[in-house]
Amino acid sequence: MRWLWSVIGGLVVLALVAAGALLLVPSDQIARLLARQIEKATGADVSIGEARASIWPETGVSMTEVSILVPGTTEPILGAADITVSVDPVAFWGGEVRVRSIAMDSPVIRLRRYPDGSTNWALPAGAPPAETEPATAPGTAAPAFGGVALDEGTIRDGIVRYTDETTAQEWSATDLDMTVALSETGGAEIEASFETAETPVSLTASIDALGSALLGQIAGVTFAAESAESTAAFEGRAGFAPMAAEGTIVADLAAPGALARRFGVAFPDLPAGIGRDRLSVAGTVTWTADRSLHLRGGKIGADDNVLTGDLDLVPGERRPKLTARLAAGALTFAPAAAADGGDAPASPAAASWSSDAIDASALGLLDAEVRLDAASLTQGGFVFAPLRGRLTIERARGVVELGELGLLGGTVTGQMVANNRDGLSVAADLTAQSTDIGVLAGAIGFDRLKGTGSARLKVLGVGNSVAAIMESLEGEGSLGMPQAEVLGI
Repeated sequence: MRWLWSVIGGLVVLALVAAGALLLVPSDQIARLLARQIEKATGADVSIGEARASIWPETGVSMTEVSILVPGTTEPILGAADITVSVDPVAFWGGEVRVRSIAMDSPVIRLRRYPDGSTNWALPAGAPPAETEPATAPGTAAPAFGGVALDEGTIRDGIVRYTDETTAQEWSATDLDMTVALSETGGAEIEASFETAETPVSLTASIDALGSALLGQIAGVTFAAESAESTAAFEGRAGFAPMAAEGTIVADLAAPGALARRFGVAFPDLPAGIGRDRLSVAGTVTWTADRSLHLRGGKIGADDNVLTGDLDLVPGERRPKLTARLAAGALTFAPAAAADGGDAPASPAAASWSSDAIDASALGLLDAEVRLDAASLTQGGFVFAPLRGRLTIERARGVVELGELGLLGGTVTGQMVANNRDGLSVAADLTAQSTDIGVLAGAIGFDRLKGTGSARLKVLGVGNSVAAIMESLEGEGSLGMPQAEVLGI
């Protein structure tokens, strides 16, 4: 957002000019002069309805109907009913620049990402950069905007509208109130509140050297946000050109699907146990300039399930890749019927295989290698303990490898495959050893078996619906029950 700080820097200079000769200049000429100066600082097209300068009791300038249009765009990025800049007159006549306040009343900020990925908030190509002090030594704070100190910058009753044409998503915030204070050493304290989708949101942030961070250097940053029953906090270091950050994160999100939709973000309907009611994350996070995300010492909560471990998400040539090594205690997932909210017995029509098309496009969104070790996993009426497995996804082909899956006193090993490279196919090659065959037989309605045994199942199905896969299903299997008996014989 360097353009915004260029505007602020221009306004400060203009406030000083206004303290002198501008007092004798008509307001329409003041407006034209101010517009030219801001255009010079930002490269944007600026329109000002009226401007008035004052020297006492407030030294500064007041502008009405301000509009800033980035070249090549069709709507103003910033429009404000009134912008007022005032400086400390005593300090000014003593040769020191101390800005008492910059106030924007009822601004409308329009942010847009275009189909080619470009944005309207980047400085226009060829625009002069904002004037800054020479770079400081690593670890020291750069002066904020040429050593100018800002007592208070405020936005009252603002509106922010964001449109992402790459995803056709829109988001808006209303009743925006924001306060920004800059120190002479470059520090910034920010407080903001707004409403989105009729939900209040509050934000606080502290940046050790804002000017340095906006120019791509790393500065100390703390951030906290709260909305309804959700909270998020970050403490560490960050730079904003390009975006990079490293530090500790703690987030606890209630009803994450509804929360994401309030901010215009698409979010799937998750079943219970995978984050339907609550998602949380804590750990050390790193976001690099090349858009890779890393989590170390992470603790991830999904409803009542908790995972710990490390995670890496890096961009690839064609798709991102997720790598993770996770561990868990007891994991519990609701059965499919309960997850969908239905528990009524199936009718004969519902008992047939569904012909609805299966959307397996998610297999092509990313490549992955995820390892999971869990003490137990409960799904429906079955308890699997322990669980050691690995999920790999490569070019829309997913493979679940079971190193060890405890089931009914025995173990299950093997793999399951879903391949969506050229139409959907599914396959399984599983081996069960020393398993309680009686319980398995009872699950399919046959309750006359007792004892343990082993089984092997290898199947393949092809089709874009469950009905098509079941109709094409082929394979082989074997069942061994040397220590089992059939009751009643």
